[in-house]
Amino acid sequence: SAVEDEDAAGGCFCVGGTFCGPDGSCAGAISLTGGRAGGPAWRIRELGRTVRRHADRLSDLLGGSRHAGLTGLTGPAC
Repeated sequence: SAVEDEDAAGGCFCVGGTFCGPDGSCAGAISLTGGRAGGPAWRIRELGRTVRRHADRLSDLLGGSRHAGLTGLTGPAC
């Protein structure tokens, strides 16, 4: 998953995660964007973990690999 805090839009954050298809390639991504509003950094990390869980669930539904089960990644693959 990825997290960006204090986006160029000012005071925004984004979290995202990819999901995989049955052939192991990236089938897509989901993301969440919101206003920072002075919230704690741990809450953004928690939202990132939630997005990652949902992306893993999409991988499961498509017959792909979960993020946690992948090793040796060097690029923007799942």
